[in-house]
Amino acid sequence: MRARSGSAARALAVAGVVLGAVLTLAASCATPQNSTENDPAQGTEVPTVVSTSEPSSAGPGRTITVRGTVTEGVERGCVVLQADDGKQYLLLDGDPQVIALGARVEVEAVPQPDVMTFCMQGTPIAVRSARRL
Repeated sequence: MRARSGSAARALAVAGVVLGAVLTLAASCATPQNSTENDPAQGTEVPTVVSTSEPSSAGPGRTITVRGTVTEGVERGCVVLQADDGKQYLLLDGDPQVIALGARVEVEAVPQPDVMTFCMQGTPIAVRSARRL
């Protein structure tokens, strides 16, 4: 059997790395990252608040206060605040006992417009505190 040429061996190595990356990505997409559980005391679902990456310390840094209703995002596990002013905010972090689907809340948060998420809905905000209204 003949030895492979240098460029053919490199191409084969690159193909192996690409295949490994694709399989890793596919496996991570198939594994549920977030779930909801029933809260018998409230009789409602308690969402697991999504945190897909660390908020950027280089972000705007200003804290905003937003009031609205917590809704389920279009993607599984995403929690969106439908603000009273009509804007939508993707809630990152926060207490899931306070930030429950259907709850009216007021949150203090830092906008994170550069944070990448799979939710594709609303401006991401890192919740610093939340209270029910």
